[in-house]
Amino acid sequence: MPTKYFENKSTATIRMFCLPYAGGNAEFYLPWKNLVPDWIDLCPIQLAGRSYRLNEICVDNFYDLAEELLSIIEQYNDKKIVLYGHSMGSVLAYEIAVRMKKKPVLIGLTGGDAPHEWKGKNFYTNFSDQEMLNWMTENYGYSAADNSEMKNYLLPFVHTLRKDLQICENYETTGMTYDHPTIISGAKDDPLCKSDLNLWKQYCPQSEVIYFDNGGHFFNRVHADELVSTITKKIKEADTMQ
Repeated sequence: MPTKYFENKSTATIRMFCLPYAGGNAEFYLPWKNLVPDWIDLCPIQLAGRSYRLNEICVDNFYDLAEELLSIIEQYNDKKIVLYGHSMGSVLAYEIAVRMKKKPVLIGLTGGDAPHEWKGKNFYTNFSDQEMLNWMTENYGYSAADNSEMKNYLLPFVHTLRKDLQICENYETTGMTYDHPTIISGAKDDPLCKSDLNLWKQYCPQSEVIYFDNGGHFFNRVHADELVSTITKKIKEADTMQ
C-alpha cells in the first residue's frame, strides 16, 4: 500500500505528495508532518522495493513509474495538489506534473539536475554490491558500512538503489514545458547535483531558484525547517494567484 503514510486532516485543503530520491523511502518525509501547517496533508508515497514494500518488485522503467505515481495521485485529487520531489523524485515530479489534467498549485523540485542533464550521466550501475555500498555510505550519510552486521542490514537498500539508478540512467526527457508555479532548490556543496539549477527554467518558466550554502545532497534534511517554511509560503502565494 503506497499510501500508508497519507494524512487526511479535516483542516487540510491541500495534499502535498512527496517523491523519494533514488533508493529512498517515504519515511524520509515523516518528520515533515511536524513542520507543515494544519491546512496541508503530507502524503509521502512509498515506492515498491523498500521499507514495508521491500518484497515487491521495483518498477524498471522511468515512465512506467511516472504513470503509476500519476494514477495514485489522481485518486487523491479531492483537495488541491502540491508535488515535491528530491533528486530522482525531482524529475519524476516534473514529468508527472506536465501530464496532470488538474495542475498542482505548486511543484517543488530539489537536489536534481535539469532534465536534459540526466542523459548520458554515469549512475554507477555497474558497481559491485560492495562498491555501491561504499558509494551509498559516502554520499547518503550511512555509517559503519565496514561492519559485517551493518553490511547485511544495508544490502537490500543497495539492491533498491541500483534498480532506481538504472531507471535514472535510462531516463530521457520529452522536453515538455510546465508553465506553472515551481520552486527549485539545491545546496552549493551538493556532490551529486552539480549543474546550474537555473537550467530548469527552460522546462519550468515560472520557477524560482533558491540555493542553500551547505547541507550536501540531503540539505532538505539539514535545512528541513527553512525549506518547508519556504515551500509553505510559496504555496500560499501560488494558491492566491489561482
